[in-house]
Amino acid sequence: MAVNIYCPLCGHKTHTRTSDRPTKTTVTAQLYCTGCGDFKGDFVGEITRIKTAKWNDDAEIKNGINQDDLPKYRDL
Repeated sequence: MAVNIYCPLCGHKTHTRTSDRPTKTTVTAQLYCTGCGDFKGDFVGEITRIKTAKWNDDAEIKNGINQDDLPKYRDL
């Protein structure tokens, strides 16, 4: 996913001169604008909320599957 940063002076999309990842959740970049040529700035982006999946058995789905329709170990 790309993030577009726009020039605060003219509204054009900025370009990234250099970027770095100091940690797994942050990125820093030097931005500049070719639209007006009057903007140069430093950007810091950070993931501030992380959610992870938790894999659990779902008994409702499992009970709805006919066990006879599943392949047997020897059939694999």
